[in-house]
Amino acid sequence: MIKIRSLLPDEMMKAIEIKGICWPEEIQGKSKIQFDREKEYQFWSKWMISSIENNDDRQLYGAFDQDTLLAVIFASFAEVEDSENGIEINGLWVDPKHRNKGLSLHLLKKIIEYYLDLNKNEIIIFNFHYSISNSFYKKLGASIIKQTHQLEEKVPTDVFSCDLQDMLNNINQRINKYPL
Repeated sequence: MIKIRSLLPDEMMKAIEIKGICWPEEIQGKSKIQFDREKEYQFWSKWMISSIENNDDRQLYGAFDQDTLLAVIFASFAEVEDSENGIEINGLWVDPKHRNKGLSLHLLKKIIEYYLDLNKNEIIIFNFHYSISNSFYKKLGASIIKQTHQLEEKVPTDVFSCDLQDMLNNINQRINKYPL
């Protein structure tokens, strides 16, 4: 049985391993930067515990089948220049062996419900322009509000926005096909 729960600090390395598996697909050959597992681990571990000092509310959830981590989502308050009352999805990665099971929907639902309780009203998602997951966010009602560039190679990155309640409604229309 799959459970969605908060990610514990000692589970961060497994989350980073899932990100590493997803990296080539996410970047679509548009960057020569090699995934550095240790560097990513150090960054995200520090990010995970520095919520209070950054006046933020950072949430990290995983989809677990017993002790096996299948997918992760990281979220936080959005930067004010991106949304005055929004959240940002900082990462959403699903192990390819466990895709098409609705794990992303369940993780997003958990995050959105949490932040709706804090009266947040918008979701911001930065996603590389060439990433196949862009169509996923569009299906959930998100639209591109601008394009920016990230990494050393200035990889085009789409910035999506959606009303939180609208995205939750779209998720709820789809999620019943994927019971946990």
